[in-house]
Amino acid sequence: MTDPTRRARRDALIAAGAIPVDEIEATEEQFAYAVATPNVVVQNPTVRRIAGIVLGVASLLTSAAIVIDGSSPAFDISAITTPAGALVLFLAGAFQVGVTTPNVPRS
Repeated sequence: MTDPTRRARRDALIAAGAIPVDEIEATEEQFAYAVATPNVVVQNPTVRRIAGIVLGVASLLTSAAIVIDGSSPAFDISAITTPAGALVLFLAGAFQVGVTTPNVPRS
Protein backbone atom coordinates (compact mmCIF):
# COMPACT_ATOMS: atom_id res chain seq x y z
CA MET A 1 0.00 0.00 0.00
CA THR A 2 1.84 3.05 -1.22
CA ASP A 3 -0.91 5.64 -0.75
CA PRO A 4 -0.32 7.33 2.65
CA THR A 5 -3.98 8.32 2.89
CA ARG A 6 -5.10 4.71 2.61
CA ARG A 7 -2.50 3.60 5.12
CA ALA A 8 -3.67 6.27 7.55
CA ARG A 9 -7.31 5.16 7.10
CA ARG A 10 -6.32 1.54 7.63
CA ASP A 11 -4.35 2.38 10.77
CA ALA A 12 -7.26 4.46 12.11
CA LEU A 13 -9.70 1.59 11.49
CA ILE A 14 -7.38 -0.85 13.26
CA ALA A 15 -6.96 1.52 16.21
CA ALA A 16 -10.73 2.02 16.46
CA GLY A 17 -11.27 -1.74 16.47
CA ALA A 18 -13.27 -1.65 13.22
CA ILE A 19 -10.95 -4.25 11.69
CA PRO A 20 -10.77 -7.37 13.88
CA VAL A 21 -7.26 -8.37 14.90
CA ASP A 22 -7.50 -11.68 13.04
CA GLU A 23 -8.23 -9.81 9.79
CA ILE A 24 -5.32 -7.37 9.99
CA GLU A 25 -3.18 -9.75 7.96
CA ALA A 26 -5.33 -9.17 4.85
CA THR A 27 -3.32 -8.27 1.82
CA GLU A 28 -2.78 -4.64 0.92
CA GLU A 29 -4.68 -5.18 -2.35
CA GLN A 30 -7.74 -6.53 -0.52
CA PHE A 31 -7.80 -3.52 1.78
CA ALA A 32 -7.32 -1.09 -1.10
CA TYR A 33 -10.25 -2.69 -2.93
CA ALA A 34 -12.47 -2.59 0.16
CA VAL A 35 -11.72 1.08 0.81
CA ALA A 36 -12.04 2.10 -2.84
CA THR A 37 -15.40 0.41 -3.50
CA PRO A 38 -17.97 1.27 -0.85
CA ASN A 39 -21.58 0.42 -1.56
CA VAL A 40 -23.19 3.72 -2.46
CA VAL A 41 -26.68 2.24 -2.73
CA VAL A 42 -27.09 1.02 0.86
CA GLN A 43 -24.09 1.88 3.01
CA ASN A 44 -25.44 0.54 6.30
CA PRO A 45 -24.60 -3.19 6.59
CA THR A 46 -27.41 -3.73 9.11
CA VAL A 47 -29.98 -2.42 6.64
CA ARG A 48 -28.50 -4.59 3.87
CA ARG A 49 -28.65 -7.66 6.12
CA ILE A 50 -32.24 -7.06 7.24
CA ALA A 51 -33.41 -6.35 3.68
CA GLY A 52 -31.75 -9.55 2.48
CA ILE A 53 -33.39 -11.59 5.25
CA VAL A 54 -36.82 -10.06 4.58
CA LEU A 55 -36.56 -10.76 0.85
CA GLY A 56 -35.32 -14.30 1.50
CA VAL A 57 -38.16 -15.12 3.90
CA ALA A 58 -40.71 -13.54 1.53
CA SER A 59 -39.30 -15.65 -1.31
CA LEU A 60 -39.56 -18.85 0.72
CA LEU A 61 -43.10 -18.14 1.92
CA THR A 62 -44.34 -17.10 -1.51
CA SER A 63 -42.76 -20.17 -3.12
CA ALA A 64 -44.33 -22.45 -0.52
CA ALA A 65 -47.75 -20.82 -1.06
CA ILE A 66 -47.45 -21.27 -4.83
CA VAL A 67 -46.50 -24.95 -4.48
CA ILE A 68 -49.32 -25.65 -2.01
CA ASP A 69 -51.82 -23.76 -4.18
CA GLY A 70 -50.77 -25.66 -7.28
CA SER A 71 -50.89 -29.08 -5.64
CA SER A 72 -54.17 -28.71 -3.76
CA PRO A 73 -57.49 -28.77 -5.60
CA ALA A 74 -59.29 -27.77 -2.40
CA PHE A 75 -58.61 -24.07 -2.86
CA ASP A 76 -57.34 -21.65 -5.46
CA ILE A 77 -55.37 -18.63 -4.33
CA SER A 78 -53.47 -18.09 -7.56
CA ALA A 79 -55.02 -14.61 -7.83
CA ILE A 80 -52.87 -13.73 -4.81
CA THR A 81 -49.81 -15.96 -5.23
CA THR A 82 -49.06 -15.07 -8.85
CA PRO A 83 -48.74 -11.28 -8.35
CA ALA A 84 -47.04 -11.80 -4.97
CA GLY A 85 -44.51 -14.17 -6.55
CA ALA A 86 -43.83 -11.73 -9.38
CA LEU A 87 -43.35 -8.84 -6.94
CA VAL A 88 -41.01 -10.76 -4.63
CA LEU A 89 -39.02 -12.09 -7.58
CA PHE A 90 -38.61 -8.58 -8.98
CA LEU A 91 -37.57 -7.09 -5.61
CA ALA A 92 -35.11 -9.91 -4.88
CA GLY A 93 -33.53 -9.53 -8.32
CA ALA A 94 -33.27 -5.76 -8.00
CA PHE A 95 -31.70 -6.12 -4.53
CA GLN A 96 -29.19 -8.67 -5.84
CA VAL A 97 -28.14 -6.60 -8.84
CA GLY A 98 -28.25 -3.19 -7.18
CA VAL A 99 -27.02 -3.86 -3.65
CA THR A 100 -25.44 -7.28 -3.13
CA THR A 101 -23.41 -7.66 -6.33
CA PRO A 102 -21.55 -4.31 -6.01
CA ASN A 103 -20.23 -5.53 -2.63
CA VAL A 104 -18.72 -8.76 -3.96
CA PRO A 105 -15.02 -8.49 -4.83
CA ARG A 106 -14.28 -9.04 -8.51
CA SER A 107 -11.36 -11.39 -7.94
